Amino acid sequence: MDSTTGYPDVAVIGSGINKINEMTLESWRLLNDSEAVVANLNDSLAIEFLSDSLDAELYDFSSMYDSEDENTRHDTYYEIIMTVLELGEEIDGLVSYLSVGHPSVYSYTPSIVKKVGEEEWGLDVGVFPGVSTADKMFARLGVDPASNGVLQYPFSEAMRNELQISERVTFVGWLFGRYPHEGIDSQQVVNYLSGQYSRTTKVHIARLSKNVF
Repeated sequence: MDSTTGYPDVAVIGSGINKINEMTLESWRLLNDSEAVVANLNDSLAIEFLSDSLDAELYDFSSMYDSEDENTRHDTYYEIIMTVLELGEEIDGLVSYLSVGHPSVYSYTPSIVKKVGEEEWGLDVGVFPGVSTADKMFARLGVDPASNGVLQYPFSEAMRNELQISERVTFVGWLFGRYPHEGIDSQQVVNYLSGQYSRTTKVHIARLSKNVF
């Protein structure tokens, strides 16, 4: 952490689920004070706005969405992660990684940047959330996310194994303590999440045994 500014070496910033419309003022201040910004938004207008507005060097990875080749996409994820970590190590100043929504919700690269950056690269990595897909979903369904039985659990390999999901498949788990929960219509959840992800993403409901938690 910079003792003068209080900034971390790397700021993982959530842009909000509507690209950059729901970013916090704190995050916008961080971007303006950054020496380099790595963006993964898939939004050409947002990238153009950031390019015009920021003094920082901008690294745009939106082109990853131009290909449906999963190997290419995973290669790009790796390139994004390495770009952020290498810049964080090389630059004497703040490096920001701007990703859609809330970091670690909807995208897994921010989680890897934080974990690997801190544990293997010795970087101070801060997380600054935007409005997430989860926030939007609960608001649209009229459900209090703090109510009993709507707790979310961290995804684990035990869950992947129980659901028999291949290691080669990118998997995002939305897990609730007791499900279905009063006030939550399971089909509404499926419909909402299906609209948030790409057409090639499949949304399923599965019941897990207690031993995976």
